[in-house]
Amino acid sequence: METSQNEDKRVKRTKRLLKETLTDLLLEKDIQQITVKSIVERADLNRGTFYLHYTDVYDLLKEIENEVLQKFDSLAEEYFLTRNADSSYMIGSKAFHYVYENKRVCQALFLSQSNRRFITEFQQIIIRRALHQGMSQIAFDPDDEKKKEEAKNLYEYLSCFAAGGLISILTNWLKAEDPLPPEAMITITDMILYDTLDSRRLLR
Repeated sequence: METSQNEDKRVKRTKRLLKETLTDLLLEKDIQQITVKSIVERADLNRGTFYLHYTDVYDLLKEIENEVLQKFDSLAEEYFLTRNADSSYMIGSKAFHYVYENKRVCQALFLSQSNRRFITEFQQIIIRRALHQGMSQIAFDPDDEKKKEEAKNLYEYLSCFAAGGLISILTNWLKAEDPLPPEAMITITDMILYDTLDSRRLLR
């Protein structure tokens, strides 16, 4: 049992080192310029160790992306399910503190000019969660299909607008030489999102 636990710890340490190394390299160059050789040399590991865990560089990158996307999906679900400003502020604060505490990996993913897949998937998470929340707020007459369709069209565009705005806020924050603290960022962002996505106000 103890041997198994030690092996698990070694695997976690190795994978963490590989992820940190790829993150460092992504801050220096495009993903297309990064090879397994450059990763293992920087991490001081051998190629066999890399291939025990990943098939190639993109497999490693996908695991990093998925971890970040899953975290944001969970936070977005919480945020858009809340019904009051205090709760949404608290959950938004978690998101900005997560970015702050994981700044290097977020910079590597959000600021990449060569890997737009991550941004697209992040945007789809926000749109999906915001659209679901917006439509659930509205009380429809079951027979009023026209009103329902109008609301859906409006909220689809509002969700796209909110997702694009959030991405711009995050990328500008991650680029800043002297960034505002997370508390200031959530105050700004919450004011924008909470008002923008208040479908009950827009459709009354």
